[in-house]
Amino acid sequence: MKIWTQRLDRPLSILKKRKLLIILTLFFSSIVYIKIYFVFLKNELKDFDFLEARKCPACYGTSLCGSFQRGELTLESFYKFRMLDVVNVKNVFFGRHQEKPVVFKKLGHTDELNQLDAKICEHGKDVPACDVSRVIFQSDWINAMKDGKLMVDGVKSMSYLVRCPSQRLLDRIWSRYDERSWIGGVKQHQQLNLVTTLFFNPEPILLQTFPKKDGWPFPAYEGACGRFIVEENIGPSLRSFYNHPWEDRVKIAYQLTELVERLTNNQDGYVLYLTDVSSDNFAVAPDGSVYVVDAENIIVVDKEHIKNDKPENWDVPFESIHDDCIGCLSFFADMLCTRLQTDHNYYAMCHSILGPETQFPTVKGGLLHDIPVTLPEKQQLLDLLIECQKPINHLGRFKAFPALSKLLKKLAEQGR
Repeated sequence: MKIWTQRLDRPLSILKKRKLLIILTLFFSSIVYIKIYFVFLKNELKDFDFLEARKCPACYGTSLCGSFQRGELTLESFYKFRMLDVVNVKNVFFGRHQEKPVVFKKLGHTDELNQLDAKICEHGKDVPACDVSRVIFQSDWINAMKDGKLMVDGVKSMSYLVRCPSQRLLDRIWSRYDERSWIGGVKQHQQLNLVTTLFFNPEPILLQTFPKKDGWPFPAYEGACGRFIVEENIGPSLRSFYNHPWEDRVKIAYQLTELVERLTNNQDGYVLYLTDVSSDNFAVAPDGSVYVVDAENIIVVDKEHIKNDKPENWDVPFESIHDDCIGCLSFFADMLCTRLQTDHNYYAMCHSILGPETQFPTVKGGLLHDIPVTLPEKQQLLDLLIECQKPINHLGRFKAFPALSKLLKKLAEQGR
C-alpha cells in the first residue's frame, strides 16, 4: 500500500509544478505586456524632466513647450524605450509633430551635456549643489548682448558659427532667432537660451539664420523645449545610397555640387564652409534634393566684412592643401576667415564624398564608384574628379568643380 501511494503522489506533484509554472509564466507575461503597453501609451515628451526643461534658461529654448505639453509631439517605434537610450549615444530620436515626421535632437552626448552643466557651474558659488537654471545668470554669457544686440567680443570663437563673426552676421542671427519674444523687448533668459545653444552646438541657430524657406540646404527648424530641438525629418542618410544604381548616384552627386555652390556663392554675401563632411551628415529628400542634416561644424564667413576690412591678401584666392589622410578634412580657419575666395567647399566635397580616392566603409571610389565602362564621358568625369580632389594646375579646383557640376547635370538629365 505504501508503494502505491508513492506512485500516485509523484504524478500529482509533477502536475502541481506544471500548473505553478504556467501560472508564473502567465503572471510575468502579463507584467511584461502591461509594461510594454504603458511604454507605447505614455508620451515621454510631456515630461519636463525628460526634456530637461527645468534647466532653462541654460537650454535651447521654450517655443514648443506648449506643443510638447499638449501631446502634439510623439516618439516612434523603439525610440519610446528608455532602456535603449544607452545605445543611442548621439541622443537623436525620430517621431512626429502631429502628422509631420520630425527629428528630435539633444545636440550632444549625455557626457557632453554634463560637461556643459559643469562649465556653467564654474560661475556659481555653491558648486556642490549647483542649479544651472540659476547659476547661468552669474556667468559671463550674460554680457554677450548689449543694447539689444549681440556683441562680437561677447561671442567670438564660441563655436564654428561665430569663429570669425561680423556685426552684420550677429544682427542676422538675432533678428531671425525664433526662440526670442517680440513683445516687451529683449528678454534676458532668451539671450541666455541663444548663447547656451551657440556655445554647446550652434546647429539650431544656423538653421534659423539660413532657413530652408529661403532656399538654404538645411532642414526646417520647428522649435525647442528644454534641451530638445525639433527639426524636419528630411529622409534617409546619404550613406544608404552608395550601392544604388549609377543613374541614382549621378543625380545625387549633381545635387551635392549644387548644394556646395549655394553655400559658397550666394546673393546674401556669406560663405558657409563645411568642415565635417561625411555621408551621415547629408540626407536625401523624396524629390532627390540633398540637405545638410548635421550643421554643428559650419564656419560662416561674411564676405562684406572681408571687403570692408581688407586683411592681408584678402583678394588673393586661397587653394586648400590636399591631405592623403582618409576620413580627414584639413582646413585653415584663419584663411577661411580672411580670404574672399577659397576652394575649401569644393575640396571638402571632392575629397570626402565624390573623389575617386574616397574610401567608404564598403565601397572604394566614393559616391561615383564603378563608372560604367560604356559611358562616353567616363575619362572626362575621372579627370575632373581627380583635378578637384588633388589638382595639378594652379587654381585647378576653381575651374574643375564648376565643370564637374555641369557634366553631372548633363549625365543626370540623360539618366531620366
